[in-house]
Amino acid sequence: MERPENDSVYVYNNNKKQKIQNELIINKSRFENLANETVYEIFQYFDKSFNSNKYHNNVKIKFYLYRINYLRLSNPFTVDIIFSSSRILWDYIQLQTLIFDNIDAQHLNNIFKHSVYLSKLHLLVFSLVDYVQDPDILFHHIFRLSKLKYCKIIYQTIYDQQLIPIYSTDFTLSPIEYFVLNNCFLIVSLCNLLLSLPKLRYLSIDYLVVFNYLDIDQDSIALECLKYVSINVDNIHFNLFQKLIKYFFGCVEVLRLRAHDTTLSSMSN
Repeated sequence: MERPENDSVYVYNNNKKQKIQNELIINKSRFENLANETVYEIFQYFDKSFNSNKYHNNVKIKFYLYRINYLRLSNPFTVDIIFSSSRILWDYIQLQTLIFDNIDAQHLNNIFKHSVYLSKLHLLVFSLVDYVQDPDILFHHIFRLSKLKYCKIIYQTIYDQQLIPIYSTDFTLSPIEYFVLNNCFLIVSLCNLLLSLPKLRYLSIDYLVVFNYLDIDQDSIALECLKYVSINVDNIHFNLFQKLIKYFFGCVEVLRLRAHDTTLSSMSN
């Protein structure tokens, strides 16, 4: 049976129409062939999507900041950003451990100015790469931290330059229980610091010295919690160190002592 001619024409036209439509679809799928209005709508959609993702990411980050309890900082730019205002520190309200690794002393002002808002901070470590001009100010701010239990301080001292003693006795009573000083420290400064550490349990000093002979002339202080002391001493007469033990270390159970001169060793025999 022969196919009618008009049916053949109809099929041919349909095939041609479908081919043209396919070509149009292919052409429109190319970005440069889209209309300007369509391009604008696409970019508007991506912009809204980006801003939405950015907003949600910021919300997530801000949410997780409240959960941070340990923070170690070694980049000075990061230190400047976080400690630039108390408003930023409110995001770290759960922070308990704060470690500054190899930072400049010039950052200390901002750090201490805003760290008082860290109400749960109980462990603080300072490792400074340069010299502290006035240690009196340094300890004054540290003792203001009301929840601090552990404090470790490392800073540089200039060789052969006389150390600045800490004479202040108006420090706030500190709750510090573990105190580690990894630097050269004067015995007169130690005596004044101990007056502000009634709850001290552990004391470690890397290098305790006295440049000019002095006498400890004050009433003994019962540091009943202090049980462990580790001290490296240099250029200290034994009778002076004996008074230090009598006035401050009466309750100590473990005393680790290393002498770097012959004065203490010879007089202790």
